[in-house]
Amino acid sequence: SAVRTEPIEVYGMPAGYSTVVSGGSHSCALSANGGVLCWGDNQYGQLGDGTNTSRTSPAQVYGLSQGVLAIAAGRAHTCAMTASQVLCWGYNAYGQVGSGNRLDYRTPVAVVGIYHPPTKITAGSDHSCAIQDNGVVKCWGFNSNGQLGNGTRDDAIIATAVEGVDGIDFNAVDAGERHTCAISTAGETMCWGMNQDGQLGSGSIERSTIPAEVQGIEQRAMDVALGNNHTCAVLEDRNVLCWGDNLYGQLGDGTTYDVWLPVQTNGLG
Repeated sequence: SAVRTEPIEVYGMPAGYSTVVSGGSHSCALSANGGVLCWGDNQYGQLGDGTNTSRTSPAQVYGLSQGVLAIAAGRAHTCAMTASQVLCWGYNAYGQVGSGNRLDYRTPVAVVGIYHPPTKITAGSDHSCAIQDNGVVKCWGFNSNGQLGNGTRDDAIIATAVEGVDGIDFNAVDAGERHTCAISTAGETMCWGMNQDGQLGSGSIERSTIPAEVQGIEQRAMDVALGNNHTCAVLEDRNVLCWGDNLYGQLGDGTTYDVWLPVQTNGLG
């Protein structure tokens, strides 16, 4: 297939799709009424259409024609959130589908261990997380660097609660390649997992298997977004701070030096 240097319309995409996510080599879209379409690589069933056939145009995810509130895409797995449960499908060698086993799934399956209605979902490279309506963050899948936040480095094939945050409720979460960050309802930013580039914002490059508070943020954080090995947060005053890997200038501070603490992103106005 040809590389495109200019935007082209997605072939066969109906009107009314307002949310799009992209994984390693696949993309999915969510409609206003909660239907999900996916396209791209389907080696592991990450398109959720019941096959392993890659698609060059959108295909309907099996059983998800309505009722989905949010979607997330990992390297080769995909997740969807309804009002009552989290569903995932695709590559599952590390348990990132959350089904209680390590079998790949070509259609959506309910994540085991989500006992309260979910409010947010996210997918990292090979792990997934959700926030329940009781403010508890649960994660599952690959845990090589503690990115599940449960105090271990063992993979989890069902959703497990993030440890060390008793009494703290969360309302935002995002997952990177091998680290995860969340924001509490009080606006505190916490991260856990891999930290070789300072992406946890702790002032060191030591990994953490439980949430650690990001240092140097003096205002309430409103949202957080993670790349593979860097992190950014939007503050209450709408300024953006970033930290971690900066080889390509992805922190936006005018340098290409990694930083272990948040720095101001320049030029956003």
